[in-house]
Amino acid sequence: MGWAAALVALFFVFLVQSTLVVALPEWVRPDGYLVAAVVLSLLMPVYDARLAAFLAGFLQDIESGDPTIGGRAVCFGLMAMLIGKLRVEVNLRVWWGRLTVALLGALPPYFLHLVFARFWQGAYPDASWLELILTALYAVAWAAVLATVATSTSLSKSALGRLAAGARH
Repeated sequence: MGWAAALVALFFVFLVQSTLVVALPEWVRPDGYLVAAVVLSLLMPVYDARLAAFLAGFLQDIESGDPTIGGRAVCFGLMAMLIGKLRVEVNLRVWWGRLTVALLGALPPYFLHLVFARFWQGAYPDASWLELILTALYAVAWAAVLATVATSTSLSKSALGRLAAGARH
């Protein structure tokens, strides 16, 4: 996946996340930027994926209106680094390989984001550690499943094939 397609995808996520997703019930609402960051981390070359995931987090920081900008951007960049390290070791041509890489690569940084939001921004003042862990598991599970489905198309499989053939960097 090239930069033009990545920027179009991020713009599409921005439009959908800011208009359509807010109409969904809270318990069903996926984090579109997290899904986009996972998909870009799976499909783009390693260094490009880090920058694209950072950009996705930065866009979400800007759209959210939080007083501090950069928390999600740093966490999504860390997520792309973890996914980049994991995807070298796992077969991404099978759906369960992509799902495993997405879950293991996205969970620690997203939990770190929630801890940052809880203790630095005061976003979840009454949340316990268990609630933060369950919130992170729920969001990352949604994102991993949607990213696995999104990377199951023939276009993304050709990009995965190129990456598996050695175009990792």
